[in-house]
Order: sequence, then structure tokens, then C-alpha cells
Amino acid sequence: MTSDDFFAQNDLARAFDGVPLDLASIDGMHHFEYALRDFITLEKASDPDTTFLIHDCLPHDEQHASRERTAHRWAGDVWRLIVLLRAWRPNLAVTVVDPAPSGLGIVRGLDPISSVLSDHYDEIVTEYRAMPCGDLDDGAMDEHLNRVAGTWPTVLALLSDKPFRAANVERLKAERALMALGPAIGRAA
Repeated sequence: MTSDDFFAQNDLARAFDGVPLDLASIDGMHHFEYALRDFITLEKASDPDTTFLIHDCLPHDEQHASRERTAHRWAGDVWRLIVLLRAWRPNLAVTVVDPAPSGLGIVRGLDPISSVLSDHYDEIVTEYRAMPCGDLDDGAMDEHLNRVAGTWPTVLALLSDKPFRAANVERLKAERALMALGPAIGRAA
């Protein structure tokens, strides 16, 4: 199902017993407006310690960055999400690391009560859909996307100041214990 349908049918706060997300990955339709909707919805289930990873946000050329797939390698226009987040939400820490084939955005400092993006969704989509990839080709693409090397030390430095929540560790331990009991319970029945 689409993420729009999933989020319409599932309450994340209830699904996670009110515990904010530690990590969320946004990777889908290769169109920035879908990624933006996912971002808006997931941010409501986050807190400032949550990390979002956004796939396909470092295009190599206009064909790779287009809205329509015309070649085997295709990232779509998810790069627009990075540009708009840096403009509309300057309070966020937005960085793009450059692992092949199409980069990975890392977003930190989320605010679950922010409504800036949802309040201006139509305006944002109209504005950024019209932005050609060539606008990033002014020799400053790295600056527009806040691009850094995709080396492990660089990524670790971006992530190391936020520990995994203790509540989530305890929940993970409990879930693993239940899963370990599952086969034994099934054999006893």
C-alpha cells in the first residue's frame, strides 16, 4: 500500500505506545511531494532526538533527477525535499551524505508540533515542482544540499550525539524475548 494509505489507517502514536521514533527512513515514489507528506506525518511521531534518513536526494545529472524515469539509474526529484527543508525549516539539521548511487539525507532536530510544512504544503509543492535541477547546477550543489562525504567517520559524527532511547531498548529486549518464546509456545500447544 502507499504510505498515504498506511498513515491514514495507522496511528503511529498508538502503534508505538507514545514513544517517539528513534529512526525513520523515507524512501518511496521518487517524487518529493510524497516524501514531503511522509516527512510531515513522521515528524508528528518524532522528537528532537529522532533521526530521519531520506533516500535518493543526490542527483548526478538532470536525467537522474527528473520526475519521470527515462534511464535505469533514477533518483527522481527527492532532492527538492532537501532544498525546501533547508529553506522552510532552517531550525533542522539537514545534511546529505554522498554514498552511491543517489545519496542519503540525514535530518535531525525534528519538532512534532511544527505545522509550517503542512500549513504551506500546496504553496511549497507548487514552488519546488517548478524548480529545475539546473538551478542546483550553479557550481554550488554541495552547498544547496549541505553535502558531505559519505564516509563512516562522517556519518558517525552526524549521528553520535543522540543515544538510542532507553525505553526503546527495553521494548526491543521484550519483543526479542517474546519472539524467542514463540516457537516454544507453538510446540507446547
